Amino acid sequence: MKLRVEHDVFADAVSWVARTIPPRPSLPVLAGVKISADNDGTLHISSFDPDISSHVEIAALVDEPGEILVHGRLLSDFAKSLPNKPIDLEVEGSKLQVMCGSARISMQSMPLEDYPASPVMPEVTGVVDSALWQEAVAQVVTAASNDDTLPLLVSVCIEIEGKNISLMATDRYRLAVRELTWEPTDPNISERILVRASRLSDIAKALSSAHTIDISIDNSGRAGIIGFAGNGRRNIARLDERLRALGVAL
Repeated sequence: MKLRVEHDVFADAVSWVARTIPPRPSLPVLAGVKISADNDGTLHISSFDPDISSHVEIAALVDEPGEILVHGRLLSDFAKSLPNKPIDLEVEGSKLQVMCGSARISMQSMPLEDYPASPVMPEVTGVVDSALWQEAVAQVVTAASNDDTLPLLVSVCIEIEGKNISLMATDRYRLAVRELTWEPTDPNISERILVRASRLSDIAKALSSAHTIDISIDNSGRAGIIGFAGNGRRNIARLDERLRALGVAL
């Protein structure tokens, strides 16, 4: 792999992806970010955790396609500290060489064969205005509990009936409800799901620069997922099986 990319674009993309890497990953390989370069000039940067995955696509001048896995938080710190000049990335053996101006950083790769495949984004369920969505999520998550021993109360209940969405959260002492409209692909859609409040808040903030957000819901399997995409960025979050099993009404 050999390519050149703009400093600010790359640093922002890596920082955005790395923010969803847990401080203490369940497996060492999950501390990595996967970097893939295509012949068409697209650079893919992604991270994976069983509960949430992130993926961003940016433009690059690709001389040689390829892929590599390196420590995500370290790469993010390195990228932000580099001078504001184009960044050259090149894979040499088992190392990623990062060159920017007079700066040069060598990073040891992580075993790509041990890295789990990212979940597939479900088909788009509907589109919502980004600013409206972020405002609604921010208003509701404040009422969610921070007590992880109460799995239901740390989540936001999302109810969808056609063009109407209701967001609800409670910690037993207060209740927050926000209603908004969106554009569903199926006008007769009816869904009721639970998403961890902190995760929903982080994703809404992360996609705040997008004009609209595509929301994709797959609640058919044992472990449902919800995806959010905008501006070449996407997050996929897993619906907690315990929460789904509770089937509780707020």
